[in-house]
Amino acid sequence: MATEEALALQAQAGDNAAWEVLLTQLSPLVRACVNGYFLMGADRDDTLQEGMIGLFRAIRAYQPSRGVPLRAFAIACIRRAVVDAVRAAARQKHLALNQAQSLSDEELQPAAGLETDPEYVLLKQEFYDQLQLQLHPRLSSLEQRILPLFLAGNTYTEIAAQLDLPPKSVDNAIQRIRTKAQGMMEKPMEQ
Repeated sequence: MATEEALALQAQAGDNAAWEVLLTQLSPLVRACVNGYFLMGADRDDTLQEGMIGLFRAIRAYQPSRGVPLRAFAIACIRRAVVDAVRAAARQKHLALNQAQSLSDEELQPAAGLETDPEYVLLKQEFYDQLQLQLHPRLSSLEQRILPLFLAGNTYTEIAAQLDLPPKSVDNAIQRIRTKAQGMMEKPMEQ
């Protein structure tokens, strides 16, 4: 069986099988390296993905002539990729995105008992009002009609029935709204 170093050279030469073997062999290393890191605004899979990007870069850039084992070089590259991602996520310019609420149906559901808490209800309404106010100029007329219905908790099917549209049209509009909301949070609107 070829060494990891030899496999890295084969992978660099375009051998897809060598890439597969290396990525499979070294993926537990990625899990070990990313343990303990928290990527603000992301979940565990995103942190693992950053680690896998670091591993991919390590395999591409590995040079055995430097006398460093691939595994040691990969650890350094994986950690650097994760730390860079953590630092980038922590930057002030990402603050709004990292603290923003998702528009996914599951995440909009309140924790048990919160739906009757007056403070929660007020904060939720303020959030929805602010979101609609800032998004409104960016939305098409269809999206402007769909957003309040979606935020009121209606399903795609219910919205489709109320607006006499196919459910897929509602789904597409909501996906566009999500994209615009995310873009708005990444680059705040000029006042």
